Formats: sequence, C-alpha cells, structure tokens
Amino acid sequence: MELLSPTVDFAFHRIMTQSGNEPVLLDLLNAVLLSSGDQKADWVEVKNPSLEAETVGDKDSVLDVHARLADGRPVNVEMQVANEGDWPARSLYYWSRLYALQLQASMQYERLQPAIAVGILNFHLWPTGPFHQTYRLRADHDPTAQWNDHLALHTVELPKLPATVRPAEVPLVRWVKFLMEGPLTMKEEVAKESPAIQQALDTLKALSYDEVFRSQYEMREKGRRDRASALAYARKQGREEGREEALVATARRLLVRGLSSQEVADATGLPVETIALIAQSHQTP
Repeated sequence: MELLSPTVDFAFHRIMTQSGNEPVLLDLLNAVLLSSGDQKADWVEVKNPSLEAETVGDKDSVLDVHARLADGRPVNVEMQVANEGDWPARSLYYWSRLYALQLQASMQYERLQPAIAVGILNFHLWPTGPFHQTYRLRADHDPTAQWNDHLALHTVELPKLPATVRPAEVPLVRWVKFLMEGPLTMKEEVAKESPAIQQALDTLKALSYDEVFRSQYEMREKGRRDRASALAYARKQGREEGREEALVATARRLLVRGLSSQEVADATGLPVETIALIAQSHQTP
C-alpha cells in the first residue's frame, strides 16, 4: 500500500499529537529551536491532540499543532502544502493569537512567555534565502537591538533544502528529509539516525494501513484540492475581468481621440457592438 504523505496536514497532525508521540514533536521542535540558537526544551505538552470529524472535512480549517514547552513557551506548528499568497499575514495573525491567549484575568504582562510559531512549508515562500529562517522584532537602525525575545516566527521551506547537506550534520535536515516528498528508502535512511524520526515513520506506516484514517486523509485531500481549484478559478476570473476593464478603458480613450468604432475594435479586440455601447454610454449625460 502507498505510504501517506506527512506533508498533508491531517497526517502531520496525527503523527505529532498521537498519544505516546510526545518525543517526536519534542525532537522536531528542538531541531527548529537549536537551528536558530534558541533554548532547547526538555518536554512538550500537546494542547489539541484530537480533531473533530467536521474539522477534518472542512477544506478551510487549519489543522495545526498547539503545544506548550517545559518553560511555559506556547508553540504553534502548521504544515502548509500550497502557497495561497497569504502566509506572511496569516502566520503573524496566528502568532498574535497564541501570544495574547496567555494573558488571563488579572495576570501581569511580565508573566507572558515568548510565543513560537513554526510554519513548515512545502513551497518556496521567498525566491532566495536558506530553507530555515527565523523572524524577530529588531530595530531598523541596528539589527542587533532586539525589542525582546517574545516574537519568534520560523519558516521551514522544504523544497529549499540543499542537496549537498547530509542529514547527520543538522538535526533539522533529518526532519526535512523525512517530511519532503521522496522514496520510502530516503525516510528509512534518516530514521536510522534518529529514534524520534523512526517513531514518526512507524506511526506513518501504521496510519497508511488504517482504512478509517486513510478515508479521512483522502477526504481532507479532496477538500484541499477543491479549495485550490476554487482559488485558481477565482484568480483566473479576476485576471480576465481585469483585462476586460483595461480594454474598456483603452476603448474609451481611443473614442475620445476620435477613432471610429471599427478602428477601436481592431485595436482592442473587442466586438464592434461592445464599442458602440461604450461610445453610447460615454455620450450619455
């Protein structure tokens, strides 16, 4: 049976939140944190281990992983397959919610912990730059002047992984090798170097043979494809409407200059009948 893809958010969520898989999530988070020089975590608590069936089937829902580290830092991890053009704003919004939800009634601001948002992206977010980047609040005049360490946005762009980097050299590289599309042998190779990834691979194999889970997985994938198709159609319609508006505007300018309806039609490609209507609307007081 074909192995399910860990880049599908439903499968990723289950691998990271399944009971007993806390070491898997902890190892992934520490790989991200250590890669940017952040403090390593000793343990992690998953805050949303289960998902409702309605959530799985909703193509617009976000199946991210909420967790809390030993020192109290809240973490949000999201797997994103397709670039819908809104990731920078969306990730910052989710980070802000994660940060604000810490503040309970009568709680002092100094008790707020740094909030960490990790976006694992199966696409190029930026045309250049390393596969893992960390964004923080720094001063324009001096990048070393940091407001505080409470804002940490991580992006891991899977397609950007350099082919020359060996998995054993960087823990995060092992995880990228496991998550990215590729043969089972590649996943098994990196699993040999990491007990946590071996556990993740074992979980993925078990899920792949689970008929109920596979059915939910395929339902989730269908919803994602439907959403992608709808977005593509909307963008295509928007481009076509934009072109038509531009042509109409051009036709108006040419008519004002005294060109005939036929000449304007030849220049814009619009039907003569449409040009006549534009001319009529332009002349109507």
